Amino acid sequence: SARGEIFTVPKEEGPTRNLSNDCGANDKDPAWSPDGALIAFFSDRDGEYNLYVVDPKGTGEPRKLTSFESGYRHTLRWSPDSKRIAFTDQALTLWYIDVASKKLTKVDRAEYENIDVAIDLKPIYDFAWSPDSRWIAYSKMNADLVTQVWVYSLETAKTACVSDGLFNDFMPAFSTDGKRLFFVSNRRFDPTLCDFEWEMVYKKMAGIYSLALTPGAGSL
Repeated sequence: SARGEIFTVPKEEGPTRNLSNDCGANDKDPAWSPDGALIAFFSDRDGEYNLYVVDPKGTGEPRKLTSFESGYRHTLRWSPDSKRIAFTDQALTLWYIDVASKKLTKVDRAEYENIDVAIDLKPIYDFAWSPDSRWIAYSKMNADLVTQVWVYSLETAKTACVSDGLFNDFMPAFSTDGKRLFFVSNRRFDPTLCDFEWEMVYKKMAGIYSLALTPGAGSL
């Protein structure tokens, strides 16, 4: 995206295409579907930010998927099977939509947030799809302002917390076989003496950890 327009640029040879082609709107956050058939993006061409999909070849007009009357939306991600798109809004709510039917489903909503970050980094923004497109993993703060990792089942429409709440766990990602969930956690304790204030400080607390999702996941 550039200056409120959505473009495709060839890897080697070919034309650069303006897919949104609407100078009176802000079109943003383009994302290719995994199968390469569509590009999704947000646009405020109707007055409020809504989700659209368009043919990468530039044929036809963008197709509108949502009809929100107010608010701001960001961080859209396709499911691996290219059938659904998940995104977050200004109310800290995570949604996904079925592209074919336009059915919109609420996944979860964060009740707490870090106020010192940009709106596009507010929860729930670090969500990830499972390889089979049946699960979504994400993080959100609890009442103690500690970030925990959660998973959502598309089949049952239920959520479950998979981290203990003792440390800040965030940025989940499924393994390619779907048997493990990786995440970043601030749980390393390697104190160093501060040269100025003569007290212990904790640096480099973040590490990458994994959680087995199936009994046969094996060890790393």
